[in-house]
Amino acid sequence: MNKVNYLKNFESSSFYHSYLFNGYLQSLNPKQTVSVLDLNFDQDSRNRRYILGKIYEDADNKFESFHENLVYNLFTKFLELPYRKINSCGYSLSFLYPILPDYQKKDVLDFFLKNTYVSMRRRGYKILQDDWDNNFRSQIIENWHEFHDVEIAKIMINHFDIAFSKNYIKEFEDLLGDDWYIRKLYLKIASIDRSILDYIKTKDEVTYCYLMVKLDEKISEKESLNIYENNSNDERVGLLIWCFGKMKLWETLEIIEKDTST
Repeated sequence: MNKVNYLKNFESSSFYHSYLFNGYLQSLNPKQTVSVLDLNFDQDSRNRRYILGKIYEDADNKFESFHENLVYNLFTKFLELPYRKINSCGYSLSFLYPILPDYQKKDVLDFFLKNTYVSMRRRGYKILQDDWDNNFRSQIIENWHEFHDVEIAKIMINHFDIAFSKNYIKEFEDLLGDDWYIRKLYLKIASIDRSILDYIKTKDEVTYCYLMVKLDEKISEKESLNIYENNSNDERVGLLIWCFGKMKLWETLEIIEKDTST
């Protein structure tokens, strides 16, 4: 019996049959396992995950030339796949990425970051967000100017120097809106340049108070009451009151309690 062909044509009509598929798969050698993976991505998705898991385990134990070839075959096959299947191909590359040698990791990241499909670029961004590699800084900047993907702004805020990010603060604000990454950027800038706090206060008093807490700064009771009056109907009023507590504004909290008890 040709075990590879048998498993390629194996139909998992139930979870039990899927378990059987995995059982059969475990008996194959590493090269056979690679051969079972259907690069047209017509296999049952559960079976594909079993195959990728076995390939990962085998390659992590000993990376062979046929593992290297599989990655490059995935690159080639991607160009031939219909749109509805490209994410399955991208998933396979993302799944195998951690056990690849450094030179292939670079190839995979290049493939993701330079891809015309945003779903593929996002796979590259996720890898770099979790494990930043400064060798890709210029590519990230190039992607920023070409695509303005929201994930790039988050990478820049997390991993680029403050002076660089400060130059793009307006663009980041437009792109990210109220995302917490903007507050993270404000905090990074304010940690070395308190003058930005006045700018932030004019835009968002709740965020201003939150940053003051994080910077171990305090506002006056009068200022806190003015801010509360301006933002008492804001959905983040709980955060605002938390900030007043952190700033030891006991009298402010007493006034708010009286105001909300009547």
